[in-house]
Amino acid sequence: MVVRDEEGKPYNVRYEAVNAMLPNEFLKEHLKIEQQAATITELKAADTKLEATVAQQQATNAEQQQDTLRPSLLPSGSRQRKSWR
Repeated sequence: MVVRDEEGKPYNVRYEAVNAMLPNEFLKEHLKIEQQAATITELKAADTKLEATVAQQQATNAEQQQDTLRPSLLPSGSRQRKSWR
């Protein structure tokens, strides 16, 4: 694009070459954007799946805590007593 003289200094600019390169650069950037959009979609799906997993684990933990608390809520006569002997 830039024509240099014998000393390496810019001598001329080939603007027609710039115009030819612009569509190529546009296509490269457009491809990058499409790839980023696909990555974002994949990450959002993974995030949704992880949130569902966390909610399920929290529900399971809550059920387990309720199960461990239930024996202490029973009347004292219905508990099984352990012998220390």
